Amino acid sequence: LGAAHALSVFVAPGLGSIPLDRTQALRALHVLVDNARDAMPAGGTILVTAQPVGDDQLGISVHDQGPGLTDAVRARIFEPFFTTKPKGKGTGLGLAIAF
Repeated sequence: LGAAHALSVFVAPGLGSIPLDRTQALRALHVLVDNARDAMPAGGTILVTAQPVGDDQLGISVHDQGPGLTDAVRARIFEPFFTTKPKGKGTGLGLAIAF
């Protein structure tokens, strides 16, 4: 993440194990954490939480201290190839893949 960024992880007590594709899960987390880092160029803390949602689902959240998204950007974030990053800094595929 770099020296200016901190990562904090919270896993709900007693969460246990769940079946998932490890490679896909790590790829999605990597994309989300990278985007959170990029949203805070001056640094900050990224919080990743994992907790049960219902009886058989896992909820994972990634929070950052960045400025947030405009409504116009939020409406497009899962579109393949949509990016707010300068040319050469991203493909726009990250959130589409995570979704």
